[in-house]
Amino acid sequence: MGIGQWGESLVAAYLENNGLRLVDCNWRCPYGELDVVGYDGDTLVVVEVRTRRGKAALERALASVDHKKQAKLASLVQYYCAAHQIKDTVPVRIDVVGVAALPDGLAHIEWVKDALVW
Repeated sequence: MGIGQWGESLVAAYLENNGLRLVDCNWRCPYGELDVVGYDGDTLVVVEVRTRRGKAALERALASVDHKKQAKLASLVQYYCAAHQIKDTVPVRIDVVGVAALPDGLAHIEWVKDALVW
């Protein structure tokens, strides 16, 4: 298992333990992939997971979601909603979770909710 997959599985469990009801992990379409999709109450939440190692790993993980990646996420969310017939009235939020893989095998996780407005 690569570091990205490790981070995604760690985050899926973390999100569930923190109240997100998961409905999809690693959802793929012709345009890309969504790491985690779930519901926070009635809100559809799409989560981009970014895992990094080394010094300043958490900051680098979160900073890696640049404007290009944000635009791609927004497009993928629209595709996901259309593919799953999710109505326009359902609130949607895009979150980013940064994971710092620490040398001792542990991880530090930071969950940024509604990340495209930061």
